[in-house]
Amino acid sequence: SINLPVDGEVVYRTPCNSPENLTLNASVGDSQTILENNVNITTTEGVCAHTGSLGEYYCDYNPNNSIEPGVYEWNITYWRGNETFKAKASRNVEVRGCLQQSTIGPDNGFNVFRSTCADPSTATLSVNVTDENDNLVDGAVLSLNLNDTGESCAFADMGDYYSCTYDPSDNLNAGFYEWNTTATKTYYSSNTSGSRSIEVWGCIETMVDLPLNNTWFDRTDTINFNASMVMDNGSLLKNWLINTRIYKQSFYEDSFLSDNGTYDSPPNDGYYDNPYTIASNENDLGDWRITYTPASISYFDLRTNTTYHRVDDILVSINFTGDAQSIFIQGNASYASGLESLTCTDCVNLTLVDAKGVSHYYLTSVSNDYFSVSIEDKPLSCLLYTSPSPRDLSTSRMPSSA
Repeated sequence: SINLPVDGEVVYRTPCNSPENLTLNASVGDSQTILENNVNITTTEGVCAHTGSLGEYYCDYNPNNSIEPGVYEWNITYWRGNETFKAKASRNVEVRGCLQQSTIGPDNGFNVFRSTCADPSTATLSVNVTDENDNLVDGAVLSLNLNDTGESCAFADMGDYYSCTYDPSDNLNAGFYEWNTTATKTYYSSNTSGSRSIEVWGCIETMVDLPLNNTWFDRTDTINFNASMVMDNGSLLKNWLINTRIYKQSFYEDSFLSDNGTYDSPPNDGYYDNPYTIASNENDLGDWRITYTPASISYFDLRTNTTYHRVDDILVSINFTGDAQSIFIQGNASYASGLESLTCTDCVNLTLVDAKGVSHYYLTSVSNDYFSVSIEDKPLSCLLYTSPSPRDLSTSRMPSSA
């Protein structure tokens, strides 16, 4: 009978793992002694030289490096005389090899975006798989390990290497990761490759609800902001800062929008504010441009948004003449910035109040800073006061070229 090894015991064909040697121990005999020369032990590689006597025999086995890993049968046969009596015992032995890996690419620190917000949005992971004798191994199964995140990638056997296209999950946190692969194959010991680093990036875009693009502001007006930062996975970035830059005609001012409740309520809701009041003596009037950029944050591509505005006052002067039958009103309405002439249609609202307190309304246009209107049905004596103020031109304050 065979005492050792047990059925299915494992032996490695090289020192890549242990055990690399296996000993077969058999007890041979019955009522009569079996001579040593009448014992034969064989493996898949042929006869295994044995030692021992008086019915207890041993054979040490180390598989040849070239043998294909798999399950093999060991046999011991013994006999007496001219083999008129012959007996046999068998054991299955599993011969294994070892897998080893070398990473081809990408290089350490490769950047990949977790969504299609920017390129590249995928990374090609490539690995060589060989046995302990540096022979290429086909049919291996590779799995991705990315800092225990549960990320996966389907590796394919490309012939002389394995490769997969890694597409990070949209909800994976942006940041620095290390990755490696585990290779497995039946009758081989598994292997985990050396690690390489990869940076997973996201994108942040600034969305501006207020001020509306092309909004007109006068001196002393307050520009109220309402902006948010939206990440590429649709989440709002909260409790951060948005850097703003107000480009005026001759210089710019830097400021920020906050989400911490100092300028914005409720706090930390993902919506940012910090009102800006235009000075009453602001003299840098004209077209302003405001840019909105998320404050620096690692592993994100930051997108800037821009709104355009006109900051200007309209200066109005008016005089009138008349008689008992009619009134003639004329005046000037011009931009305080002096950047261009004011021309607009039906943009001057005139209000005349007669002696009885009844208001009469008239509408006229401005052409190259000048307006006039002739009122035939009201005598000069009924006039108590007239307007407009600059705000009366609110129906069309933007330049005619806008």
